[in-house]
Amino acid sequence: MKRLATLSAAAVLTLTTLTACGGDGDEFCDQVKEAEADSANLSAEQIQEKFEELADSAPEALEADFDALSGVDFSDPTSVDPDNMDELQEAFENIEQYITAECDVDVE
Repeated sequence: MKRLATLSAAAVLTLTTLTACGGDGDEFCDQVKEAEADSANLSAEQIQEKFEELADSAPEALEADFDALSGVDFSDPTSVDPDNMDELQEAFENIEQYITAECDVDVE
């Protein structure tokens, strides 16, 4: 259960950093930077909506990671399948690494 809580916290952190992102790499990065200012004001439902928008327009380098996270309901931590924790954690880490390396944004 502790691992589920950690993953849920990582999801919220990552998604609030990513809100309103999309498009190609440059557009994605521009939107990541813009989203930093808005992230504190989003509800769990708004984060979920933004995540779904992101998944539809993620850069090719992140498509598999967003696909891995597509079944997660970020407003309900119990929606996470404990058997998929490693895969989900890896997807979050890949997204964070991309943002840090390609967008020059520190997500921590």
